[in-house]
Amino acid sequence: MQIYEEYYSDKRYQFIYSTDEIKEKVKSIFEHYEIEKVILFGSYARHEATLVSDVDFCIVSPKMKGIKFFSLKGDLEETLCKNVDIFQLHCIEVNSPIYKNIFKEGLTIYSKEN
Repeated sequence: MQIYEEYYSDKRYQFIYSTDEIKEKVKSIFEHYEIEKVILFGSYARHEATLVSDVDFCIVSPKMKGIKFFSLKGDLEETLCKNVDIFQLHCIEVNSPIYKNIFKEGLTIYSKEN
């Protein structure tokens, strides 16, 4: 519990990003990892994030496997100073609640074509 309290009492972590700020901060990371598309979903996509909200990303990247996946997560967490959850679209069951949430509330924040 002490680590949790220290983490959230640290002023560096006490902020809420706008969608544009997230886009700007993570663009070069997604380019580096050759990601095709990234969808932001969850509380940040709904504009309901709190100081302790994590950042949820759904990625489209056939090349993203193993250690690269965990490296991406680490790079995003280091850059955003937030906990990050990453889901690969091809690994999510089509009728699952998370799949429906991604397509209902998700915002495309990165696309290789743009």
